[in-house]
Amino acid sequence: MIPEEEVRAIAALARLDLDDDEVARLGRELGQILEYLSRMMAALPTEAALWQAAANGRELEADEPVASLPWAAALSAAPAHDDAGFSVPFPGEAT
Repeated sequence: MIPEEEVRAIAALARLDLDDDEVARLGRELGQILEYLSRMMAALPTEAALWQAAANGRELEADEPVASLPWAAALSAAPAHDDAGFSVPFPGEAT
């Protein structure tokens, strides 16, 4: 079960107004989902996947930092932007 305060924090991020019964129900449901995902992740044969990639000649490479796209270039393709970055309408707002 997910603690009530975490469910409320997640609901606030999603802009959901939940009553106490909904918070309790979602706490149980989210807990069950996370438990299921945990069991799935534990069952994944990650070592075998790494070995298979190496056996096929595809060595895994270390991540290397690269320069970011220049700010102006990133914003040039945006349908809307302001000085702070991309402008994204709230879901349901007219664009």
